[in-house]
Amino acid sequence: MALLLTALVAGCAAVDRHPTLNYPDATASDAQAAAPKNKQIILNPFLDHRGDKSNVGTVKSAFGLRTTEVVPANDVSVWVIEGIKTELQNNGYVVTLGSSSKDTLPGASAAVSGVIVDVTCDSGHSGKVAVIGKVRKGDKEVLSKNYSAHGSAGFAMMPTAEACAKSLSIALAASVKRFVAELDGMLTSSN
Repeated sequence: MALLLTALVAGCAAVDRHPTLNYPDATASDAQAAAPKNKQIILNPFLDHRGDKSNVGTVKSAFGLRTTEVVPANDVSVWVIEGIKTELQNNGYVVTLGSSSKDTLPGASAAVSGVIVDVTCDSGHSGKVAVIGKVRKGDKEVLSKNYSAHGSAGFAMMPTAEACAKSLSIALAASVKRFVAELDGMLTSSN
């Protein structure tokens, strides 16, 4: 009886939800990185245009009695940039970080920037990430497109902030990989 009472009280207590958002580790199928392309990409900051920047979703406490916000321990903008940087490097590009949305570098193949539109996780732990990826070659914008994806960590048991973070990680990977594949196709065909 004491254990049941403890579980009930713990499940109803307000719990801070501060997971760290991570980009997924490479899986066995992703393990083979592309050969170096000897092409440089300038990766500029992505502007955060989310409606609510204070959290990335909510989770219900045990027994569904209340919900708490999921507030990441790290910066969402930095998380998105790290994901894009990782995928560019996995595709063989040399990545230089820029400091503004219009930074360029002579000799660079392209400059990448964009906008973070949505990073949310619902109480069922389906994560959604939407970014607008932009590519400039020289002084001309050659791509501006929305890359949106959903992800689920598949946690059927009680939702947690960590499950929310994992679902968002899967969603980010799906959207970023589509963006980088399109960028790669553009740069490969322009040779």
